[in-house]
Amino acid sequence: MSVERIYHQVRKETGLTDVKVTVYNKSGTVVVNAQTMTELGTTGIYYYDYTYTTTGTYLAKITCDTLSYQSTATLYLGVTFTSYTPGTSVSYQNIHDDIGEAYNQ
Repeated sequence: MSVERIYHQVRKETGLTDVKVTVYNKSGTVVVNAQTMTELGTTGIYYYDYTYTTTGTYLAKITCDTLSYQSTATLYLGVTFTSYTPGTSVSYQNIHDDIGEAYNQ
């Protein structure tokens, strides 16, 4: 098992207590369900420590009801990028397509 700290800045707002993270695996299964994130000092940056057992690509959905805020981030947990050619693009669309059905519910 490994621990990954998920960071997210929420509009530079400090003191929020309802910043939550939901994490989906590549199959669209919820592996972390609406867990409260902790603010890093008084920075407006919030974090959650996620212990994962399977490496791969995940989607994190961050919400804050107080601000009617929602955002997503792609997480690469335990993934090593060994090859990249400068000037080429990397497509993340397939990751979101795979998870999209569960995420949009």
